[in-house]
Amino acid sequence: MEWIYKLIQKIEADPAIFNQLKVFLNKTVMIKGNRAKLPFRPKHGAAEADDSAEIFNSIRFTDVVRMTFEAAEHPIRVMELKEILLKAFPDATLEIIADYLQQLVEQEFILSELRPPLMDHSPFHYIFEKIKKLDISDPWIHILHEIDALLLQYNQCTIGEGEKVYRKLCDKMLDIISVKTPVQVDVKLDKEVTLPKHVLDEVSLGAEVMCKLYASPKTDELAEYLNRFLEKYGVYQEVPIHELFDEDWGLGIPEMYRSNEKKSMGMEAFKRNAVLFQWVSNAISNHEIELVLTDEQLEQLMISDNYGTSPESMEIYYSIFADSPEKVDSGDYSLLLGASAGSNRAGKTFGRFLDMFSEEFVQKLSEIYDHHRCFHPDALLSEMVFMPEQGKISNISLSKNLMEYEIVSGTTSSKDEDHTLCIDDLMVGATHDRFYVKSRRLGKEIIPLQTHMLNYKLSPHIFRFLTDITNKEIGTWSYFDWGPLEQSPFLPRLVYKKIVISAAQWKLSKASLNISESCESKEGEELFQVWRQQWNVPRYVYLTMGDNRLLLDLCNLFHIKELLHEVSKTREGQELLLTECLGNPFHTPLQGPAGRYMGEFVFPLKKKKIKVKPSIPSLQNHVDSQKFIAHTPSSIHRGILPGGEWLYLKLYGVKERETDLVGLSLGHLLKQPGFKDWSQKFYFLRYVDPEHHIRLRFQGEPDKLWTAGLAQLNQWAAELREEGLITNMVIDTYHPELERYGGQTLMELAEQVFDVDSQWVIAYMKGIRSNAFDLDIEIAAVINIIHYLSGFNLTIQEQVKWLEERIDCKPHMKAFRDVKKTLISAVEANYEWIGQADTATQVAFLALVEKRQTMIQQYAQAINLAKNNHELTNHPDDILGSIIHMHLNRLLGVNREREIKCMALAKHTVANLLHRKGVSYVTV
Repeated sequence: MEWIYKLIQKIEADPAIFNQLKVFLNKTVMIKGNRAKLPFRPKHGAAEADDSAEIFNSIRFTDVVRMTFEAAEHPIRVMELKEILLKAFPDATLEIIADYLQQLVEQEFILSELRPPLMDHSPFHYIFEKIKKLDISDPWIHILHEIDALLLQYNQCTIGEGEKVYRKLCDKMLDIISVKTPVQVDVKLDKEVTLPKHVLDEVSLGAEVMCKLYASPKTDELAEYLNRFLEKYGVYQEVPIHELFDEDWGLGIPEMYRSNEKKSMGMEAFKRNAVLFQWVSNAISNHEIELVLTDEQLEQLMISDNYGTSPESMEIYYSIFADSPEKVDSGDYSLLLGASAGSNRAGKTFGRFLDMFSEEFVQKLSEIYDHHRCFHPDALLSEMVFMPEQGKISNISLSKNLMEYEIVSGTTSSKDEDHTLCIDDLMVGATHDRFYVKSRRLGKEIIPLQTHMLNYKLSPHIFRFLTDITNKEIGTWSYFDWGPLEQSPFLPRLVYKKIVISAAQWKLSKASLNISESCESKEGEELFQVWRQQWNVPRYVYLTMGDNRLLLDLCNLFHIKELLHEVSKTREGQELLLTECLGNPFHTPLQGPAGRYMGEFVFPLKKKKIKVKPSIPSLQNHVDSQKFIAHTPSSIHRGILPGGEWLYLKLYGVKERETDLVGLSLGHLLKQPGFKDWSQKFYFLRYVDPEHHIRLRFQGEPDKLWTAGLAQLNQWAAELREEGLITNMVIDTYHPELERYGGQTLMELAEQVFDVDSQWVIAYMKGIRSNAFDLDIEIAAVINIIHYLSGFNLTIQEQVKWLEERIDCKPHMKAFRDVKKTLISAVEANYEWIGQADTATQVAFLALVEKRQTMIQQYAQAINLAKNNHELTNHPDDILGSIIHMHLNRLLGVNREREIKCMALAKHTVANLLHRKGVSYVTV
């Protein structure tokens, strides 16, 4: 593909051809004020592996650029585009316009039709067909025709008979473009191998074991980025992906993409590593090369609940070791996991070779996507296609799109326009625990996938991010991770039943041979034999570098010399990895007329248990998507800047005295003379970013809010600092979470609920702080959860169901039994028992309860109306979950475990009432 991309550049530079080519806008472009910016560009596929990291490109977004982009929204011939621009800008000459368009192509703001679809196994033929359709008499036609004929001739040659054709083909190609390797050759042997069914049973067992042994990180890699997203945008606000990755407008790229730091592991992994360390130490001490795991030992290596997140489909690579086919039939064999282990989705390994398989096989393979659709019935599966900076790695990503849609960047799509998704169409949103991707045009969630084995970490950052999102959603696995023991000079073979989870391996270096200089000497050979005997290294090993392996016979002096030559080339601190070859490589069960073969099998597997993943609320289900997009501010422009109708403060330094600040200081502020003159609406919440702080939001007329209001707040904050309640105050921009709470109109009602709920929490905290109330905070939380559920008009059966769908209540059954009597009484009394409260306090407090309930009911009614009018931007259940979460945040603080506990207590309470009385509603 390196040759292909250089060919395209050379043809595009030919004015006679360029004038007739169709060009189209690179839909990765984003308009940023008066600049047009490409967040990333493929550099015509001409970058080298050691080139600098991904860069962006930008130009002034002038009138001529705007018109060019509009005209090239769909493919248009260069000659037609020139005419449009010459007509619009008559002072420009044809030469200036031609040079300008060439520059846009060179900078990749517009792309030519010569860029081939990477879901096509013959990119050269694609280019040749495009050139043949042009009205030119050009030597290019003759040259490309000769190359095309030689390619066809070589493909028809049998193995070993095409060398002359191959050399002629390479010479012809190198005459035009100079590259190291102009042609990539894949070889297929037309042989069939039938395996006994019990092998498949063992493979399935091996796959299950590997999923359970997958040492996933303590938190997923995007957790910190997700927290930043939720802080800036909130739940369900959907942001254009190139805006999200912009350093100025969004969050920029995830930090881990810059640093590639090792993922931190949890306590379970720490314990697992300690167990492994003991076992390996014992093996070294006893000169043992193999560690056979029992069921109990296997259990010790498992990370809890990992199998629940195992991939929906996968591929696993195994080599079968036995002395003969008969041994395999009788069950006397071992399965060794391949060096590359496999993939996290069935079909990926076959992608680049699909043109070598029958249509029947391809059709069978495509059924895997039906399997994935069972997990995601409301989402659209889409192939990710991009032109990489290093053009030669496109060889790996050439495949065939077996899905309905295609996300494409930097090249031509293999799909029609309706089934092509561009970067500027992709929106990123988030729930409380994961990211998701939507098509703005289709209003549907997208599951981005790839049908090839290109390392996704070599992708542009946006595509890497899309893959990370998908991996979290469909699950993943990996080879066995030895953790810190990877640095050990020796690791034993790890075996469970017939499955070799990890082959024995040794680290070889100058230091391990006690040699400081060259090892290529008689002394080096003698020291190597001493090392080999000391570490019990077998005769046949692989010199392993990544997934590349070279088989060595350590009884062959020539092989030893070659190995020592490689050791001599290592620098200080570098080591070579030797991996055992199981058994005798000349005794394998794969036999044919030409003798025995060594082979590795690719086993595609599907997860048996299908669990439908929760769907993301679709714009098409709840809202007219075009009307919503037209009337909802973008994430950049929706923020209410300081000086507007909202004043947003952050108070830091309050962690230890939050109760005092909320119950006493905030309550005092709300009662100060003049407060209601400048603040018509107010609410607070607690947050960690990562410092604990209180967030205050006041709404009012800007003239009063930012004069009298700010002056009063400044004086109040100074008093708080004197009292040691705060250390810092920050004024910030308020970004309303419109989508999360139903839309722009409903946001105003949600803020009214937040206002009265904040007043309730302040009153409750004041009562607790002054010992006026004798009401446990978790009991109060349960009562309020039920108030919110009832305010949304949920029957008691619906309340039980709603709570069960959101949390696992079983772990908190004992806690419920301990407070069952108190909880039931409190819910039935409905705040009419406030313990030791005096009459005035009780009356005021109950008035807040009633006012809040009225506001909740009004909000719920407005949500139902918006839903019926197709104007709702979130599901009612999720909106309810969000306002309950915000209430518990104000009441309990940032404490997810305690929040879940209170939700569980609420579920057990309403379930108990349902069981005892058979009531349909809880009185509020």
